[in-house]
Amino acid sequence: MRRFSKFFANCISMFKIEKKDRESKYEIISHEENYNGTKNIYAKIRVKGLRKIFFKPIAILYTTEWLEEFSREDAAFIAILFLAEQRKDPELIKLFPTKKKYVTKNVVLLGMLFISSLILSNLTAFKIVEFKNINLFNLLNINFPAALVFFPMTYFFGNNLTEVYGFKVSRFIIWSGLICSTLVTMGILITINLTPSQYWPYQQEYALIFGSTFRIFFASSVSYFIGEFCNSIILSKIKVMTSGKWLWLRVITSTSVAVAVDSMIFCNVAFLGTMPDSVIWGMILTQYIFKVGYELLALPLTYLITAYLKNKDQVDYYDYKTSFNPFSLKIDN
Repeated sequence: MRRFSKFFANCISMFKIEKKDRESKYEIISHEENYNGTKNIYAKIRVKGLRKIFFKPIAILYTTEWLEEFSREDAAFIAILFLAEQRKDPELIKLFPTKKKYVTKNVVLLGMLFISSLILSNLTAFKIVEFKNINLFNLLNINFPAALVFFPMTYFFGNNLTEVYGFKVSRFIIWSGLICSTLVTMGILITINLTPSQYWPYQQEYALIFGSTFRIFFASSVSYFIGEFCNSIILSKIKVMTSGKWLWLRVITSTSVAVAVDSMIFCNVAFLGTMPDSVIWGMILTQYIFKVGYELLALPLTYLITAYLKNKDQVDYYDYKTSFNPFSLKIDN
């Protein structure tokens, strides 16, 4: 085992470039043994930036001319495949730490929960809830949107996605949530304007409740977009700065900044002009305390879930070279 470990290290180091990794033209998607009935190993290759995919024998790829067209990791993997073919020992391939797929079934599940929490927040944000006779910073009556019960879950699921799978996956989920929320809002507006049946006398009530969806949607979309990206970017950067230590620090820091921005934007855009400023700022303060407190209480669960996902999917992504452009939807390396 020690001999193979040393060989793998040499394979990686032999393709090392001092300043930065080479610009690769191709990337390996997978490999197949006994391709077309032969006993050779073939690599499934994709041309970067194109959809073109082709197969090539490992014996041909293991040449200087071809290796220079791949990244260091793929070039090292080609060397392992070549060794496995020469020794007729496919078990060697399993010992190589190949690239992990970042989009797993757990990513899909977390993404679904994230988006469901967002849409639920939009549908419940119009109702204002009041807690009476609670002396909090001399505020006897505490008012806040009902969505406050559900929206902090987006930060919770977003923190787990970013911590385990990195900013690129989290960015894709954030955009997916915005698209899904838009579709739901447009569907509701279309439904309001459909002619109601003479046997259904609740058109006015339906329009009253859901008619304010567009303003809530706009306020939610702007605050959500800025807040979620603030949260994800800050968490990713602190993870790199601390070398993955102190998860509690990056969760609390990123959430504290993000929810402050999110709450101020949402409450002012959604309710400015419809209620006194003192009530709006009371809602902002309430939301901030509730959201940060929510993340503090959820920290033990965050530790458990991230540990489980890292072990289950064998992924613990660090955004060393990630572009934090929020308008890019690139997930792969």
